[in-house]
Amino acid sequence: MKKSILSMMLFLLAGLFLVTSCKDDDEPEEAVKYEVTQATQGANQVIVSNQTPNAACLWEWFKEGIATPMGTSTSNDDTINFAFAGTYTVRITVALTAGTESKETTIVVAQDDLTLFSNPLWTKLTGGPGQEKQWVLDIEGKYLPGPLSFLGTSWDFVEKKNANQDDAWSWDAGTDFTFELTSEEGWKKYKNLRMELPEPDGYGVMKFNLIGDYNFIADKKKEDPETGTFSMDISTMTLTLTGGTILRSYKPHAAVKDDPSCEGDDCAVHEADGIVGISDWQNYKIYQLTDTLLRLAVSRDQDVQGEGVCWLIYNFVEKNLYDNFVPEQFTYSESVKTSFTQADLVGTWKYAAVPQGWIAYNATGDKGTNIPAHLFGKWDTREQVVSDITSWGAGNVDSVFTANSTNTYVFNNDGTCTLNGVANTYTVANGVITFGTALTNEFSLVWLTLTGTELKVIDVQYYGDNVEAYTPLGIWIGQKNGSKDEYSAVQLVKQ
Repeated sequence: MKKSILSMMLFLLAGLFLVTSCKDDDEPEEAVKYEVTQATQGANQVIVSNQTPNAACLWEWFKEGIATPMGTSTSNDDTINFAFAGTYTVRITVALTAGTESKETTIVVAQDDLTLFSNPLWTKLTGGPGQEKQWVLDIEGKYLPGPLSFLGTSWDFVEKKNANQDDAWSWDAGTDFTFELTSEEGWKKYKNLRMELPEPDGYGVMKFNLIGDYNFIADKKKEDPETGTFSMDISTMTLTLTGGTILRSYKPHAAVKDDPSCEGDDCAVHEADGIVGISDWQNYKIYQLTDTLLRLAVSRDQDVQGEGVCWLIYNFVEKNLYDNFVPEQFTYSESVKTSFTQADLVGTWKYAAVPQGWIAYNATGDKGTNIPAHLFGKWDTREQVVSDITSWGAGNVDSVFTANSTNTYVFNNDGTCTLNGVANTYTVANGVITFGTALTNEFSLVWLTLTGTELKVIDVQYYGDNVEAYTPLGIWIGQKNGSKDEYSAVQLVKQ
């Protein structure tokens, strides 16, 4: 892959030269002219300058004995800083009309210059000079939703915001994420393809260290182990690997149609490795880098199933932290609307368009997380609640709602009430409705029957897993759902 990328770069450079430089056939070719200089003998900083007239260039620099470049540049004039002592080769390749030509210069660096690692990102990635840090994919979703996230192409990794709104979106895939395919018969063989998490060793361990060099080690479990080097350009938030790739997987057995234009159930398909959907596995954009999290993005630019270009973000966690992870412990408390009084309840009520639901208690974590009481489903219409409960396995949901839509619940000033035709008495104090006679099936819908003598008016202002703001259609009343830290509840609206 590295040879093909280099060939392409040189081809483009040659094309640029042909556009910008025209010579008569009998005019002599310009020789490669360049300078590679150190401020003083043995200095860590090297100045490179391409002085070949009208010719584009590619700079590469290598550590002695290592065939892969430590870094590259296409600038005519640039500065290279070598942090570690050693012998290095600086190579310039120039695009001439007759083809490309390369020249090399040997540089000797006398001693280390560890001040080049003063930016804290070096310590976050490696632990600092002379140290090593190990990273693992978050395949269990301990610190992030899962090992893989998706990001639109408008993201600016330096400014950490969307450059524009043309392709501005993000999505975190969970640990149960599958690469969904179509339902066509010919594709069923490849359904439910996850990242193929090997057990018990996961994907392995990825290591970065600054022990005498920029060392990268990938002790992989899904591929052969790899050892190489790395470089980090903080100005562009780019991490470049040579001699290896990150711990990775993507569409491991993607179903691809033999004829992309074919439609229907009889299309012939073959299995492809989705890894090739990313053309560049050497250069990574740094989406996030902290003491404990490393999130690296690659461009999905040639997806084998024709999906569009986007960033794939691989989510890593520092290994020691991951291995010693202790889940956050939560305590739960009820969320009762204590300001609700008997005067608020007096009147005639019927079921709301969303007649029932389950509402989580308030949750407080020992690591500082606070999750307010919220309706589990993001339900604003009857159609939404019917669709979800049906998908969970309940039958005749809409019919049950229709059959109960005419139920009336009448609460009188004198403390008497009639609940769907059943006479009872009640009191209200601090948001708790207490009935004189225990309920049986006065409030009974799908998988839910409220019983006993107490119902609580629930203070719920959020819904959904993302805890979005929510305004109830009426009032939610309910009781603890068995041993769970949640309410079974019905929603009533005053007539």
